[in-house]
Amino acid sequence: MAQSIKLKGLIEGLGLIEGYERERMQRISFILGTAFLQFRLATWHMSISSIEAAAENKQILITEDNNKTSRWNGWWLPFPSELPYMDDARNKAAVLTTMACYDTGCMSLLATQLVEGLEILLEEVVLRRKSYNRSTTVRFTNNLMDLNDHDFWVIRATSHLTGQQWTMHLTGAQYNIHNEWCGMPWADFCKIHVHRILAIKPFGTLHKYAKTIAQTKTVKGMETDVQLQAVQAFHDAVDPAMKKKGLVWSNILFKNDDDFARHTEKILRVGNKAVQKYVETTQLTKRRQKAERYEKRHREEVAAEEKKICEEVLGYQPQFFERVVSGVTWRMSDHLPPASEGLQEGVEVLKDESAENVEDN
Repeated sequence: MAQSIKLKGLIEGLGLIEGYERERMQRISFILGTAFLQFRLATWHMSISSIEAAAENKQILITEDNNKTSRWNGWWLPFPSELPYMDDARNKAAVLTTMACYDTGCMSLLATQLVEGLEILLEEVVLRRKSYNRSTTVRFTNNLMDLNDHDFWVIRATSHLTGQQWTMHLTGAQYNIHNEWCGMPWADFCKIHVHRILAIKPFGTLHKYAKTIAQTKTVKGMETDVQLQAVQAFHDAVDPAMKKKGLVWSNILFKNDDDFARHTEKILRVGNKAVQKYVETTQLTKRRQKAERYEKRHREEVAAEEKKICEEVLGYQPQFFERVVSGVTWRMSDHLPPASEGLQEGVEVLKDESAENVEDN
Protein backbone atom coordinates (compact mmCIF):
# COMPACT_ATOMS: atom_id res chain seq x y z
CA MET A 1 0.00 0.00 0.00
CA ALA A 2 2.80 2.38 0.95
CA GLN A 3 4.65 1.55 -2.27
CA SER A 4 1.49 2.22 -4.28
CA ILE A 5 1.07 5.64 -2.66
CA LYS A 6 4.74 6.44 -3.25
CA LEU A 7 4.49 5.43 -6.92
CA LYS A 8 1.37 7.55 -7.34
CA GLY A 9 3.21 10.51 -5.83
CA LEU A 10 6.14 10.04 -8.20
CA ILE A 11 3.82 9.87 -11.22
CA GLU A 12 1.98 13.00 -10.11
CA GLY A 13 5.30 14.76 -9.52
CA LEU A 14 6.54 13.80 -12.97
CA GLY A 15 3.31 15.07 -14.50
CA LEU A 16 3.77 18.38 -12.69
CA ILE A 17 7.34 18.70 -13.99
CA GLU A 18 6.20 17.90 -17.53
CA GLY A 19 3.53 20.59 -17.26
CA TYR A 20 6.07 23.18 -16.14
CA GLU A 21 8.40 22.16 -18.96
CA ARG A 22 5.63 22.46 -21.52
CA GLU A 23 4.77 25.97 -20.33
CA ARG A 24 8.45 26.99 -20.41
CA MET A 25 8.85 25.75 -23.96
CA GLN A 26 5.75 27.60 -25.11
CA ARG A 27 7.15 30.79 -23.61
CA ILE A 28 10.57 30.23 -25.16
CA SER A 29 8.92 29.66 -28.54
CA PHE A 30 6.86 32.82 -28.14
CA ILE A 31 9.94 34.94 -27.34
CA LEU A 32 11.97 33.53 -30.25
CA GLY A 33 9.09 33.85 -32.71
CA THR A 34 8.24 37.40 -31.67
CA ALA A 35 11.88 38.51 -31.76
CA PHE A 36 12.35 36.98 -35.20
CA LEU A 37 9.29 38.67 -36.73
CA GLN A 38 10.38 42.02 -35.28
CA PHE A 39 13.86 41.44 -36.66
CA ARG A 40 12.56 40.62 -40.16
CA LEU A 41 10.32 43.68 -40.11
CA ALA A 42 13.14 46.01 -39.03
CA THR A 43 15.62 44.64 -41.59
CA TRP A 44 13.20 44.33 -44.53
CA HIS A 45 14.80 44.82 -47.96
CA MET A 46 12.52 43.16 -50.54
CA SER A 47 10.56 45.49 -52.82
CA ILE A 48 6.99 44.23 -53.34
CA SER A 49 4.51 45.61 -55.87
CA SER A 50 1.50 43.47 -54.98
CA ILE A 51 0.24 40.71 -52.71
CA GLU A 52 -2.60 38.44 -53.79
CA ALA A 53 -4.33 35.79 -51.74
CA ALA A 54 -6.45 32.79 -52.66
CA ALA A 55 -8.68 32.25 -49.66
CA GLU A 56 -9.78 28.73 -50.61
CA ASN A 57 -6.28 27.28 -50.25
CA LYS A 58 -4.65 30.02 -48.17
CA GLN A 59 -1.97 30.70 -50.75
CA ILE A 60 -0.29 34.08 -51.04
CA LEU A 61 1.36 35.33 -54.23
CA ILE A 62 4.05 37.97 -53.68
CA THR A 63 5.09 39.96 -56.76
CA GLU A 64 8.49 41.61 -56.63
CA ASP A 65 8.80 45.26 -57.65
CA ASN A 66 11.84 46.32 -59.65
CA ASN A 67 11.33 49.93 -58.56
CA LYS A 68 13.65 50.48 -55.59
CA THR A 69 13.07 54.24 -55.26
CA SER A 70 11.96 53.94 -51.62
CA ARG A 71 15.14 52.14 -50.68
CA TRP A 72 17.37 53.95 -48.19
CA ASN A 73 21.05 53.54 -47.33
CA GLY A 74 21.39 51.44 -50.46
CA TRP A 75 19.58 48.39 -49.13
CA TRP A 76 16.67 48.76 -46.71
CA LEU A 77 13.01 49.04 -47.69
CA PRO A 78 9.82 49.66 -45.72
CA PHE A 79 7.64 46.59 -45.28
CA PRO A 80 4.48 47.02 -47.44
CA SER A 81 1.99 47.02 -44.56
CA GLU A 82 -0.40 49.14 -46.65
CA LEU A 83 -0.92 46.42 -49.28
CA PRO A 84 -4.06 44.23 -49.28
CA TYR A 85 -4.18 41.31 -46.83
CA MET A 86 -1.38 42.73 -44.68
CA ASP A 87 -3.83 43.86 -42.00
CA ASP A 88 -4.20 40.18 -41.10
CA ALA A 89 -1.52 39.06 -38.63
CA ARG A 90 -1.17 35.60 -40.16
CA ASN A 91 -0.79 36.89 -43.70
CA LYS A 92 1.75 39.44 -42.54
CA ALA A 93 3.75 36.75 -40.72
CA ALA A 94 3.61 34.55 -43.83
CA VAL A 95 5.16 37.29 -45.97
CA LEU A 96 7.71 38.25 -43.32
CA THR A 97 8.97 34.67 -43.04
CA THR A 98 9.02 33.83 -46.76
CA MET A 99 12.27 32.04 -47.69
CA ALA A 100 13.79 32.93 -44.32
CA CYS A 101 14.69 29.49 -42.95
CA TYR A 102 18.43 30.13 -43.05
CA ASP A 103 17.92 33.47 -41.28
CA THR A 104 16.97 31.53 -38.16
CA GLY A 105 20.69 30.82 -37.71
CA CYS A 106 21.05 34.47 -36.71
CA MET A 107 18.87 33.78 -33.64
CA SER A 108 21.04 31.00 -32.22
CA LEU A 109 22.53 33.08 -29.39
CA LEU A 110 19.10 34.18 -28.16
CA ALA A 111 17.85 30.58 -28.31
CA THR A 112 20.87 29.40 -26.32
CA GLN A 113 20.31 32.11 -23.71
CA LEU A 114 16.64 31.15 -23.37
CA VAL A 115 17.35 27.50 -22.48
CA GLU A 116 20.41 28.16 -20.33
CA GLY A 117 20.09 26.33 -17.02
CA LEU A 118 16.95 24.42 -18.07
CA GLU A 119 18.50 21.03 -18.91
CA ILE A 120 17.29 21.33 -22.51
CA LEU A 121 19.12 19.98 -25.57
CA LEU A 122 18.55 21.91 -28.81
CA GLU A 123 19.03 20.40 -32.27
CA GLU A 124 18.43 21.76 -35.76
CA VAL A 125 16.36 19.49 -37.97
CA VAL A 126 15.85 19.87 -41.71
CA LEU A 127 12.81 18.15 -43.14
CA ARG A 128 10.43 17.87 -46.04
CA ARG A 129 6.90 18.90 -45.29
CA LYS A 130 4.00 16.52 -45.72
CA SER A 131 1.70 19.14 -47.22
CA TYR A 132 2.40 20.61 -50.67
CA ASN A 133 -0.13 23.40 -50.11
CA ARG A 134 2.31 26.26 -49.76
CA SER A 135 1.41 29.54 -48.13
CA THR A 136 3.58 31.91 -50.17
CA THR A 137 4.88 32.02 -53.73
CA VAL A 138 7.19 34.71 -55.13
CA ARG A 139 7.00 36.06 -58.68
CA PHE A 140 10.14 37.98 -59.59
CA THR A 141 10.47 40.87 -62.04
CA ASN A 142 11.90 38.53 -64.70
CA ASN A 143 8.67 36.47 -64.52
CA LEU A 144 10.41 33.57 -62.76
CA MET A 145 8.31 32.11 -59.98
CA ASP A 146 9.79 30.60 -56.86
CA LEU A 147 7.32 28.00 -55.62
CA ASN A 148 8.89 28.15 -52.16
CA ASP A 149 8.94 24.38 -51.80
CA HIS A 150 12.33 24.37 -50.14
CA ASP A 151 13.39 22.24 -47.22
CA PHE A 152 12.13 23.40 -43.83
CA TRP A 153 14.42 23.95 -40.83
CA VAL A 154 13.03 23.63 -37.31
CA ILE A 155 14.46 23.36 -33.80
CA ARG A 156 13.88 20.22 -31.74
CA ALA A 157 14.14 20.65 -27.98
CA THR A 158 14.64 17.62 -25.71
CA SER A 159 14.35 17.66 -21.92
CA HIS A 160 17.13 15.82 -20.06
CA LEU A 161 14.78 15.50 -17.06
CA THR A 162 11.68 13.93 -18.60
CA GLY A 163 12.66 13.05 -22.16
CA GLN A 164 9.88 15.23 -23.54
CA GLN A 165 10.51 16.70 -27.00
CA TRP A 166 9.04 19.84 -28.53
CA THR A 167 9.21 21.68 -31.83
CA MET A 168 10.16 25.31 -32.33
CA HIS A 169 9.99 26.93 -35.75
CA LEU A 170 10.46 30.56 -36.64
CA THR A 171 9.48 30.50 -40.33
CA GLY A 172 6.51 28.14 -40.48
CA ALA A 173 4.01 30.92 -41.22
CA GLN A 174 5.12 30.93 -44.87
CA TYR A 175 3.82 27.35 -45.08
CA ASN A 176 0.61 28.12 -43.18
CA ILE A 177 2.12 26.66 -40.00
CA HIS A 178 1.54 29.41 -37.48
CA ASN A 179 2.45 30.21 -33.90
CA GLU A 180 0.07 27.72 -32.35
CA TRP A 181 2.44 25.02 -33.57
CA CYS A 182 5.37 26.55 -31.70
CA GLY A 183 6.26 24.55 -28.62
CA MET A 184 4.05 21.64 -29.64
CA PRO A 185 5.19 18.05 -28.91
CA TRP A 186 7.68 16.80 -31.47
CA ALA A 187 5.75 13.58 -32.16
CA ASP A 188 2.54 15.52 -32.90
CA PHE A 189 4.37 17.96 -35.17
CA CYS A 190 5.91 15.09 -37.15
CA LYS A 191 2.58 13.32 -37.49
CA ILE A 192 0.89 16.42 -38.91
CA HIS A 193 3.62 18.10 -40.96
CA VAL A 194 6.65 15.92 -41.63
CA HIS A 195 7.04 13.81 -44.77
CA ARG A 196 10.68 12.95 -44.11
CA ILE A 197 13.47 14.04 -41.81
CA LEU A 198 16.50 14.79 -43.98
CA ALA A 199 19.06 15.50 -41.27
CA ILE A 200 19.42 16.20 -37.56
CA LYS A 201 22.23 18.66 -36.91
CA PRO A 202 23.91 20.00 -33.76
CA PHE A 203 22.45 23.30 -32.70
CA GLY A 204 24.50 26.12 -34.19
CA THR A 205 24.86 24.52 -37.63
CA LEU A 206 22.74 27.23 -39.28
CA HIS A 207 24.70 29.92 -37.47
CA LYS A 208 27.93 28.43 -38.79
CA TYR A 209 26.38 28.35 -42.28
CA ALA A 210 25.39 32.01 -41.98
CA LYS A 211 28.88 33.04 -40.84
CA THR A 212 30.45 31.11 -43.73
CA ILE A 213 28.10 32.58 -46.35
CA ALA A 214 28.71 36.05 -44.88
CA GLN A 215 32.38 35.78 -45.85
CA THR A 216 31.58 35.41 -49.56
CA LYS A 217 31.63 38.34 -52.00
CA THR A 218 28.07 37.80 -53.24
CA VAL A 219 24.88 39.74 -52.58
CA LYS A 220 23.73 36.85 -50.41
CA GLY A 221 27.02 37.09 -48.53
CA MET A 222 26.50 40.79 -47.93
CA GLU A 223 22.87 40.24 -46.93
CA THR A 224 23.79 37.51 -44.44
CA ASP A 225 26.62 39.53 -42.94
CA VAL A 226 24.29 42.49 -42.49
CA GLN A 227 21.69 40.27 -40.81
CA LEU A 228 24.32 38.94 -38.41
CA GLN A 229 25.46 42.46 -37.57
CA ALA A 230 21.87 43.55 -36.96
CA VAL A 231 21.36 40.68 -34.51
CA GLN A 232 24.63 41.61 -32.83
CA ALA A 233 23.24 45.12 -32.35
CA PHE A 234 20.25 43.49 -30.60
CA HIS A 235 22.51 41.64 -28.17
CA ASP A 236 24.84 44.60 -27.65
CA ALA A 237 21.83 46.50 -26.32
CA VAL A 238 19.90 43.75 -24.53
CA ASP A 239 22.58 41.67 -22.82
CA PRO A 240 24.30 44.48 -20.84
CA ALA A 241 20.91 45.96 -19.90
CA MET A 242 19.69 42.62 -18.52
CA LYS A 243 22.95 42.10 -16.65
CA LYS A 244 22.73 45.57 -15.11
CA LYS A 245 19.24 44.83 -13.80
CA GLY A 246 20.16 41.33 -12.65
CA LEU A 247 17.80 39.67 -15.11
CA VAL A 248 18.31 36.29 -16.75
CA TRP A 249 15.89 34.55 -19.09
CA SER A 250 15.67 31.43 -16.92
CA ASN A 251 14.12 33.54 -14.13
CA ILE A 252 11.83 35.49 -16.43
CA LEU A 253 10.43 32.26 -17.87
CA PHE A 254 9.17 31.24 -14.40
CA LYS A 255 7.39 34.50 -13.57
CA ASN A 256 3.61 34.86 -13.50
CA ASP A 257 1.87 35.73 -16.76
CA ASP A 258 1.74 39.50 -16.19
CA ASP A 259 5.37 39.83 -15.12
CA PHE A 260 6.54 37.53 -17.91
CA ALA A 261 4.69 39.60 -20.52
CA ARG A 262 5.98 42.89 -19.05
CA HIS A 263 9.63 41.86 -18.91
CA THR A 264 9.56 40.21 -22.33
CA GLU A 265 7.96 43.23 -23.99
CA LYS A 266 10.51 45.63 -22.47
CA ILE A 267 13.52 43.49 -23.38
CA LEU A 268 12.43 42.93 -26.97
CA ARG A 269 11.60 46.62 -27.35
CA VAL A 270 15.15 47.56 -26.33
CA GLY A 271 16.60 45.03 -28.77
CA ASN A 272 14.33 46.06 -31.62
CA LYS A 273 15.23 49.74 -31.18
CA ALA A 274 18.90 48.80 -31.44
CA VAL A 275 18.25 46.90 -34.67
CA GLN A 276 16.30 49.85 -36.08
CA LYS A 277 19.16 52.20 -35.19
CA TYR A 278 21.60 49.89 -36.96
CA VAL A 279 19.42 49.96 -40.08
CA GLU A 280 19.13 53.75 -39.98
CA THR A 281 22.88 54.28 -39.71
CA THR A 282 24.30 51.55 -41.95
CA GLN A 283 25.11 52.70 -45.50
CA LEU A 284 25.31 49.81 -47.96
CA THR A 285 25.07 51.34 -51.45
CA LYS A 286 28.70 50.81 -52.50
CA ARG A 287 28.91 47.39 -50.88
CA ARG A 288 25.73 46.21 -52.60
CA GLN A 289 26.87 47.50 -55.99
CA LYS A 290 30.23 45.77 -55.60
CA ALA A 291 28.52 42.48 -54.72
CA GLU A 292 26.15 42.78 -57.69
CA ARG A 293 29.06 43.36 -60.07
CA TYR A 294 30.91 40.37 -58.64
CA GLU A 295 27.90 38.08 -59.17
CA LYS A 296 27.49 39.16 -62.79
CA ARG A 297 31.14 38.43 -63.55
CA HIS A 298 31.41 35.14 -61.66
CA ARG A 299 28.04 33.39 -62.00
CA GLU A 300 29.43 29.86 -62.22
CA GLU A 301 31.90 30.40 -59.40
CA VAL A 302 29.15 31.80 -57.18
CA ALA A 303 26.92 28.76 -57.71
CA ALA A 304 29.81 26.35 -57.13
CA GLU A 305 30.90 28.17 -53.98
CA GLU A 306 27.42 28.13 -52.46
CA LYS A 307 27.00 24.46 -53.31
CA LYS A 308 30.33 23.65 -51.66
CA ILE A 309 29.39 25.56 -48.51
CA CYS A 310 26.08 23.71 -48.28
CA GLU A 311 27.80 20.35 -48.58
CA GLU A 312 30.61 21.15 -46.13
CA VAL A 313 28.64 23.01 -43.47
CA LEU A 314 25.12 21.61 -43.74
CA GLY A 315 26.28 18.19 -44.85
CA TYR A 316 23.62 17.80 -47.52
CA GLN A 317 22.44 19.46 -50.69
CA PRO A 318 19.33 21.67 -50.34
CA GLN A 319 16.38 20.87 -52.56
CA PHE A 320 16.54 23.96 -54.71
CA PHE A 321 19.81 22.77 -56.25
CA GLU A 322 18.25 19.48 -57.39
CA ARG A 323 14.53 18.98 -57.04
CA VAL A 324 11.77 19.87 -54.66
CA VAL A 325 9.66 17.11 -53.16
CA SER A 326 6.81 17.77 -55.60
CA GLY A 327 9.02 17.21 -58.62
CA VAL A 328 9.14 20.82 -59.82
CA THR A 329 12.71 22.02 -60.15
CA TRP A 330 14.05 25.55 -59.79
CA ARG A 331 14.86 25.70 -63.50
CA MET A 332 11.30 24.81 -64.42
CA SER A 333 9.94 27.89 -62.72
CA ASP A 334 10.15 30.01 -65.87
CA HIS A 335 7.64 27.68 -67.56
CA LEU A 336 4.90 28.51 -65.05
CA PRO A 337 2.11 30.91 -66.06
CA PRO A 338 2.77 34.50 -64.89
CA ALA A 339 0.55 36.94 -63.00
CA SER A 340 -2.64 36.04 -61.17
CA GLU A 341 -3.42 32.96 -63.25
CA GLY A 342 -0.18 31.43 -62.04
CA LEU A 343 -1.48 31.37 -58.51
CA GLN A 344 -3.98 28.68 -59.42
CA GLU A 345 -2.64 27.26 -62.68
CA GLY A 346 0.81 26.91 -61.20
CA VAL A 347 -0.68 24.62 -58.58
CA GLU A 348 -2.12 22.40 -61.31
CA VAL A 349 1.29 22.27 -63.01
CA LEU A 350 2.73 21.34 -59.65
CA LYS A 351 0.23 18.53 -59.15
CA ASP A 352 0.74 17.16 -62.66
CA GLU A 353 4.52 17.15 -62.30
CA SER A 354 4.23 15.70 -58.83
CA ALA A 355 2.26 12.71 -60.08
CA GLU A 356 4.95 11.95 -62.65
CA ASN A 357 8.13 12.85 -60.82
CA VAL A 358 7.84 12.32 -57.07
CA GLU A 359 10.57 9.96 -55.97
CA ASP A 360 11.32 8.71 -52.50
CA ASN A 361 15.01 9.49 -52.53
